[in-house]
Amino acid sequence: MDENTNSSDDRVTDPFLADDAEQWNDPDELDNLCALSPVVASIMRMQSLEMDGDFPDDPREAAADLSAFASNGIIGMGGLDGPCFLWNHMIADIATMDDARRTDSPVAPPEDAARVMDTPIRWYLDACESSPDADAETHTPPVFHMDTQVLAGVDAVVGNALSSTHWLDATRNLALALDTTIDFIGSVNDDNNEVFDYLLHLIQQIRLYMTSVAEHADTITSIQAMAVLVEAACDGPMLLNPVQLMLLVSCGLPFAKWDDTRVIAYDALARVTRAMKELSREADQDPTNPMVITRAGETLTFRDCVTRAQMRFTKAALLLKHDLLRMAGDDDQADAMLLDHPAMAPLADAYAARLLSQDKWDELRRFSALMEHDHPDMDPLLFPPDLVPLGWASIQDMALAECGSFDELSARYRRRVIASGPKSDDPHLITVLRSISGPQWPRQVELIVHEFEAEDGCGMRGSRNGLYERILIDNHLCEPAWRYANRHPGAKLTLAPVFARTHPQEARATILGRAGLADDSLQGLSDGTISDGTIIRAMRRYYHAFGKKEARDLAERMLPRSGTRARLCQWLAGFVNSGKD
Repeated sequence: MDENTNSSDDRVTDPFLADDAEQWNDPDELDNLCALSPVVASIMRMQSLEMDGDFPDDPREAAADLSAFASNGIIGMGGLDGPCFLWNHMIADIATMDDARRTDSPVAPPEDAARVMDTPIRWYLDACESSPDADAETHTPPVFHMDTQVLAGVDAVVGNALSSTHWLDATRNLALALDTTIDFIGSVNDDNNEVFDYLLHLIQQIRLYMTSVAEHADTITSIQAMAVLVEAACDGPMLLNPVQLMLLVSCGLPFAKWDDTRVIAYDALARVTRAMKELSREADQDPTNPMVITRAGETLTFRDCVTRAQMRFTKAALLLKHDLLRMAGDDDQADAMLLDHPAMAPLADAYAARLLSQDKWDELRRFSALMEHDHPDMDPLLFPPDLVPLGWASIQDMALAECGSFDELSARYRRRVIASGPKSDDPHLITVLRSISGPQWPRQVELIVHEFEAEDGCGMRGSRNGLYERILIDNHLCEPAWRYANRHPGAKLTLAPVFARTHPQEARATILGRAGLADDSLQGLSDGTISDGTIIRAMRRYYHAFGKKEARDLAERMLPRSGTRARLCQWLAGFVNSGKD
C-alpha cells in the first residue's frame, strides 16, 4: 500500500474499489451483483423484456407462471438441482468447446511472459509523462483507450496460456497477466473503465480455463494451480474489491464436484477469508489511516474502505459457500443456508425458487408469510414484477391458492380493497376476488361492506375509497352507498345514482343542484357561470339514476328555455327525440 501513497497529501489512489452501495436493492449494488452472478445477470436481462399478457385474474394461473419461471430460469440456468449464483451451466459447456482447441504445447517461461507484457506498457507510461494532454498540476495522465494496444502483450501471454494443456505453467502465466493488468489500472487514467472491463473479461477467461483444469488435471496439479490463483487473489488491491475477488475465488467451484478435489475449493475460500481478516486487522492498527480516492470519486479513510470491503466480501462469500454446497450435491445443506438468510434478497428469492421447483406450496406459504411479516420493505429481486406485482404478498397469494386456503386468500383481498385510497380505481383486485369467490361473491360483498363500515364508522378512515365506491355502484348497494356518502360528502354526486332508489329526493338534489336544475325555476339555464357541459353531465347522471321517462320529461321542460345555449339545445333535442343519450 505504501507504493500507492502520495507523500504530498497522504492520499492513496485505489482504482480497485467498487462503487456499489450497501444493499442489493440499490442500483449500483445490483450492478455489482450482476457482475458477480451470471445467473442474476441473465435474470435481470429477462426482466427487462416485456412480459406477454396481463397478470392472471386467477392466482392459480399466476402460480403456474411463477413455477415455470423458477424452474426454467432461476434453477435452470445453474444446470443443477437447485439454484446457483456464481455457477452457470454454460461455463462448463464453453470450457468443453475450448478444450477442443487446446494442444499439448509449452507456454512461455514466466520471465519471457513478463517481458512481453511489460514492454508496451512501459513505452505507454513513458509517453504519457511527456504527453501534452496530461494535467501538469495533478499529474493526471490522459484517459486511456484500449485501441492503443498497450495490453497486446497481455493478450499474447493469455492467448498462449489458454491454448495449452500444460495446466500449471499456463495458470502461472494467467496469474502473472492478472497481476500485470491490476498494476496497470493503478497507473493510468481509466475514467472510461476500459481496463477495468478488460480485467473482468480476463477473470472470466481464467474461470473457463480453471474449469478445464478441474476436469482434466491430476489432483496435485489442481492443488498447485488453484494455489497460484489464490495468491493473486490475496494481493492488496484485489482484497479491496469483493466482486473481482470472489469471481477469481469461484474458479474453485468446478473442483467441488468430486470428493478428492473438493477441499481445493474450500481451502481457496478459507485462505482468502483469512487474508481479508488480516487486512482488516492491519487497517485497524494503522495509526496513519491514509485517505483513499475510490473509483467513484469518493474520499474515504483506508480503514473505512477496508470495513466496507469486508462487509461486501462477507455477503459475496455467502453466495460462493452456497454454490459450493450445491456443486457438491449437498442440496439439503444449501437449502438450509438459504433459509438461514432471509434478509438477503437473492438468497430468499433462491429459496422460494427452490420450493417452487419442488411444488412445496405449503412450505412456500409459510416462508412467504415470514418474508411478508419480517421484511415488509424487501421486494423479490429475482422474480419479475410482472409475475409478482405485490412482491412477497403475491407469492403468498399464489401459495394460498395452491394450498386451497381460499378463505384466507379472500380475506387478504378484502383487506386490500378496504385499505385502498381515493384514487384506487384499478378493478384488478375486485376481479381477482370475484374470480376466487365464485358463487360466494355476494357473501364477499357483504363482508366487505361489514368490515369497511366497522372501520369507517369508527373514524379509522379519513378519505374516500375508490374501489369500495366501485363495489357499491356495481352491486347497487343503496343503503351502504347512502351511509358512505353521508360520511364522505365528496362522494355524493358519484353515488347518487346508487342511493336514488331509496333516497330519491336527496339524489335529485345532489345530481341537479350543481347544474342549477333542482327546482322548477331551472335557473341554471340562465346562469352564465354554469357551462353546457356541466348541465349535460347532470342530465346523463339523472337519466342513469331515474330512468328514461323522467329524464326525458325534464329535458322537454328545459328545451324551450335553452335557446341561447346552442350546444345544450342540440343535445336536449336529440335526447328528447331519441329518448336516450
